[in-house]
Amino acid sequence: MTLNPVKISSYLRFKHHLKMDVEQCELLVKSYTTGSKELQTQISMIFMVLFELSIESINELAKDSSTSINTVDATIKELSVKINTLVKEITDLRLQNEELKDNYWKLNQSVMKSK
Repeated sequence: MTLNPVKISSYLRFKHHLKMDVEQCELLVKSYTTGSKELQTQISMIFMVLFELSIESINELAKDSSTSINTVDATIKELSVKINTLVKEITDLRLQNEELKDNYWKLNQSVMKSK
């Protein structure tokens, strides 16, 4: 497996909000790929202790994620859209619930009259 030190360090910095020396992190990942089996085991254990993920898992997550920094305004806009969508869904579900209650009541009355 090919590890991407730049992606891994960027992922850890932005997704986990770490204040770290990116160059040192990249050096650590490069040491993992070029080092002995014992060094790889030690570096892997460091990542497991710090992030509860193996370095390979972090590499996969880093490949799939975008490292763009979301601004507060962008996050607020996304959340506002999501909230509005959920409010609309709740309103629709309440209307459907009322219709079901009415239909149940009418069906129940119809059954009672037919007896």
